[in-house]
Amino acid sequence: MPLLSRRSRALSVIALAGALIVVASAVYLRDGGGRTQPTSRPMAPAWFLGPAQFLSASAGWIVQGDSLLATSDGGGHWRRIRTLPGMSVTWIRLFDERHGLVLESNGRVGDRAERLVRTDDGGAHWTAEPLPATDSLVQAESMAAFPDRTHGWYVATETAGSGPKDFSLYRTDDGGAQWTRIEAVDYGHSADHGLIRGGRAIGLHFTDAENGWLIQGSVVIEDAVLSRTTDGGSSWQQITLPQPSGDPSSLSDIEVPTVFPDGTAAVSAFRGFLGGTEYVYRSSDGGRTWTEPVRLQPPPRVIAFADSSHWWRAAGSLAARTSDGGRNWHPGGRAPDGLTFTWLQPVSQRSAWGIGTQAKADLPAAELLRTDDGGDHWSAIPLDR
Repeated sequence: MPLLSRRSRALSVIALAGALIVVASAVYLRDGGGRTQPTSRPMAPAWFLGPAQFLSASAGWIVQGDSLLATSDGGGHWRRIRTLPGMSVTWIRLFDERHGLVLESNGRVGDRAERLVRTDDGGAHWTAEPLPATDSLVQAESMAAFPDRTHGWYVATETAGSGPKDFSLYRTDDGGAQWTRIEAVDYGHSADHGLIRGGRAIGLHFTDAENGWLIQGSVVIEDAVLSRTTDGGSSWQQITLPQPSGDPSSLSDIEVPTVFPDGTAAVSAFRGFLGGTEYVYRSSDGGRTWTEPVRLQPPPRVIAFADSSHWWRAAGSLAARTSDGGRNWHPGGRAPDGLTFTWLQPVSQRSAWGIGTQAKADLPAAELLRTDDGGDHWSAIPLDR
């Protein structure tokens, strides 16, 4: 899904961590600790933006702080469709401009509260759907996947400690009204229907009611694991990503594969744990098998796929795109005001949305960005109009 990937979230945290140091210093030196607003643009910066999902260059949702905002005119106007005091949005699924799901959490370890809410009228009204009980699992992270408004999956995983992690996978066939646990991997059950007890579950995605992916992170010195199902999660097969020529490094990270309607697919992965190398693998059979990968030049960057040949990539304030599967790259323009890209979502071969962050005045600011000319020019999109 075109949400904030783990790498995008990590880049956001890194970028904002430096900004927070600036904030702390500024607040410490200012009497009363008051905050001032930046004056270079008539919009208030958000400490955090995202997750986000856009259906097109016109329509989409984005989280700003504790508010969920929606636009239907390319960011010309925004509607606040949900406010979340004490909660944060961890996942969005927008089916069309009227129908969507939001997973919300208070983020507290040991006293974690979550809710799944649904709207069928563009955010005017919301209905809470029950989430499955997670038994005695020490839940510190969860994910959801809904390829349509009826079929969904929910995984709850523990994150404490450095060893293998327990997790449970649930399925609903009625939009979340009822859930059934279909897999459970724990200390006493190291494997279940093809899933293994290894690194924590870090990615979940289904392209339809039958085909889906589960990614587990690396643990200790073991590789990250990519698993695929073709029967709605009843059984799973581990998928092997070919070892690149001349690189014996372990597989340290895998993003969720992007599968396109024509059956082609692309996935980004890292090999090596210190100063790792990023690769992109492609598939022509829906992800069953993968080709020899394309090696990407460092440093690690934000990457997104419009299709199996058209990719977008950004590092720092610079963006680039390729139309031939990474053989040649077209350098694009810079993000405005020295913003650092932390997320990209192409919605066509020419249009894309992005999120950029920086320390602005004395605040860590995040801004929504958009391009309509293939990344040659980027504009900041105010969220307060």
